[in-house]
Amino acid sequence: MLLDDGKNLGGTIKMKYKVGFVGCGRIAGLKDKPSKDDYIVTHAQAFCRHPLFELSAVTCPNNYKKFQEIWNLPNSYATLDEMLKYEKLDVISVCSPNTYHFPQIVKILKSQNCPKIIFAEKPICLNSSELEKLKSLSNKSNCKILVNHTRRYDPGHIRVRKYIDKGELGNLVCGRCDYYGGWLHNGCHLVDTLRMLFDDDLKVEEVNAGPPGRDNDPCYNVKLSIRNAPVDLIGFDKDYYQIYDSEFRFENGRIRIQDFGKQISIEKALVNKNNDRVLLPLSDSPWKGLDSPIYHAVDLIGNYLEKDEPLSGHGVLIDEVSNTMLFLWKTKEMYEKKK
Repeated sequence: MLLDDGKNLGGTIKMKYKVGFVGCGRIAGLKDKPSKDDYIVTHAQAFCRHPLFELSAVTCPNNYKKFQEIWNLPNSYATLDEMLKYEKLDVISVCSPNTYHFPQIVKILKSQNCPKIIFAEKPICLNSSELEKLKSLSNKSNCKILVNHTRRYDPGHIRVRKYIDKGELGNLVCGRCDYYGGWLHNGCHLVDTLRMLFDDDLKVEEVNAGPPGRDNDPCYNVKLSIRNAPVDLIGFDKDYYQIYDSEFRFENGRIRIQDFGKQISIEKALVNKNNDRVLLPLSDSPWKGLDSPIYHAVDLIGNYLEKDEPLSGHGVLIDEVSNTMLFLWKTKEMYEKKK
């Protein structure tokens, strides 16, 4: 159940923490509005619905006045420099286009009004040298950088990881994952989810050209070895339609993650009355996936600020997401070298 009264945070709320937004597009909340509906898909909605936070300011070259009006923010700014000069924020959500993430986060980390938390959209940066600089600046400051790898926060995907770890399905035999929208943009989600589910045991066997992605970010078709089993990552042209599905076949069953991760089906191999070994769903399958993961991310931030609960161990701090980014860049380099 989503929070509405702060009870799970252990008592009376002492204060609200101030939140600012860098960028005001779709994921930030420009096309959303304050609501009590259960499903939460934007940064603004997640912070608005959480009892520990208040929405304080936004900066963006365009639409910042409209965003301010939708979310009833006290202040809005045309530039990040202005917001950092006049606002003392506890959390800054970075929701700008990918190419702006690195310079904006550097500017925030160097500011005299540096927040306690930067909650950034992925990819956090575009190359390894930028990554190292962000890690260094973050370690020198008191500011933690969390990356919005949504499946890491999602109760359904966390449940799948624990189920795989139980070993009831046996060893992985093979798998296939379909994605769209670019290797760095959406492939980033896919690779990080695989790292989460299979304990980082990913090895690239072959990389080939895939369909167009978005901007200058193409899709790649990648043959992986995960726990010594072949898993294919297949890009799909979003001009036909968008697809983001995964299927993993084990010795004793199958896991399917469909509809962009919203539906998770678990099947076990059982012998039927004809003495055939067939797949039958668990009694509580399908499981719900992507159950407002961005809200669970905000809840994690709230527990850290209010109760000093650790942020590490969830796979979302900048040091923890490094392997995902390095894997993506290495795979891209492998393709560039073979051209």
